[in-house]
Amino acid sequence: MFYLIFLFHFSFLSTLGNESPEKQLLKELQHAKDPITKTDILNKLSKIYMQSQPQKAIAYGEQALALAQKIGDKKKLGDAYNILGNASMGLGNYSKASNLLYQALVIRDSIKDSIGLSASYNNIGNLYNVQGNLNKALEYYHKSLTIKRKIKETKNLSNTITNIGNIYLQLKQNNKALKYLNEALILTKDTNNLLFTLVNIGQVYVQKAQLAKSLEYFQKALTLADKNNNDAIKIRTLSEIAQVYSQIGKNSESLKYAQKSFTLALKSNSASTKYTSALALNSVYKTRGDYINAYKYLTLSNQYKDSLYSQDKEKLITEMHTKYETEKKETENKHLKAEQELNERKLEKKTLVQYAIGALLAFMVVLAFVFFRSRQKVRVINRQLLLK
Repeated sequence: MFYLIFLFHFSFLSTLGNESPEKQLLKELQHAKDPITKTDILNKLSKIYMQSQPQKAIAYGEQALALAQKIGDKKKLGDAYNILGNASMGLGNYSKASNLLYQALVIRDSIKDSIGLSASYNNIGNLYNVQGNLNKALEYYHKSLTIKRKIKETKNLSNTITNIGNIYLQLKQNNKALKYLNEALILTKDTNNLLFTLVNIGQVYVQKAQLAKSLEYFQKALTLADKNNNDAIKIRTLSEIAQVYSQIGKNSESLKYAQKSFTLALKSNSASTKYTSALALNSVYKTRGDYINAYKYLTLSNQYKDSLYSQDKEKLITEMHTKYETEKKETENKHLKAEQELNERKLEKKTLVQYAIGALLAFMVVLAFVFFRSRQKVRVINRQLLLK
C-alpha cells in the first residue's frame, strides 16, 4: 500500500468571486502598486498552481520571495519560503524543500507568527513523513495541532488532524487512525483535505481487510478528484483501487485502473506519483504471473525512487532541524546571559550603595566619638581653670 500524505498546508486562504482565481489575481496584480499587496498576490498565485503546475508555483513564489526581501516584510518572507518549500516537496526535491521550510520556520518563530508557525510545523512534519521518520513527523504534527487548539485556528485544523491520522495509519494503529480521520472528515471545508481524508480512510479499511468499505471511500475520492481536476489525487486513488481489485481477484479491473494511473502520472512532473504508479503496476503484473512486465515496472519504480530520495537528503533534513534547534537555543542563552548580566550589575550597584551607606555611618560614628571626646577635654580644662 502507498500511503497518501497531505503535503500542502498554508497559513492564509484566498476568498475570490465567481471569476477563476487565477484570472482575478492576475488582474489584481496588474493594478497593484503597493509592494506588500503585490507580494501577497504572488504568494496566492503560487498556492493556486501548487498541485496543477508546480513549476509555475515556484516561479510566482520566487517573485514573492524577492519582493518580500526587498521591502523587508518578514511575514510575507516567511509565507514565500513556506510556499516554495511545499512546491519543492511536491516535485520530490526534498533537500531544497528542507532548506526553504526551515527558513520559514526560523522567521515565523522570530516574529511570533503563531498561525504561520503552526503551518511550518505541519509542513516539516510532512517532510519527515515522506522520508519515513514517522515518530518525528508525529512530533511536529502535534506541535502544529497544539498551537491551533491554543489559538483556536480552525481554517487548517482538519489538515493537521488528517496528517496525524495518516501517521497512525502507517503505524497500523487503525482505530486511532479512524478516530483522527473521522474527526477531520467532519471538520474539513477544504476540498483537497477532504480528498486526502477519504483516501486515507479507504486505506485504513484495506488494512482492516474490509475491502468493500475501502472501495466505497476510494470511489468517492476518485469522483471528487475528477470533478475538481485534481490529477495528483486521481493518480493515487486509481492505484489504490487497482490494488483492491487485485486482492479480490478482479485482475482485468485491477490492470485497467493501474494503467490509467501510470498514464496520468507520466504527464505530471512529480517523481512521487510516477514512483507509486509504477510500483502499483509491478504489483498487479506480479499477481497476474506476468513477471517480465512486473520486472519492467519494478525497475522503473526504483529509478523514480532514486530521483525522489537519497540518504544525503535525509542527512540534510536532519542537519537543518539541528541547526534550527541550535540557533533557537543560542538565542535563548543570549537572552538569559543578558538578563544575568543585568541582574549582576543591579547587584553590584546595590552592594556599592550598601558599602557607601555603611562607610557614611561609620564616619558619623567616628565623628561623634571625636566630638564627644573633644567636649570632655574642654570640660576638664574649664574645671581646672575654675580651681585656680
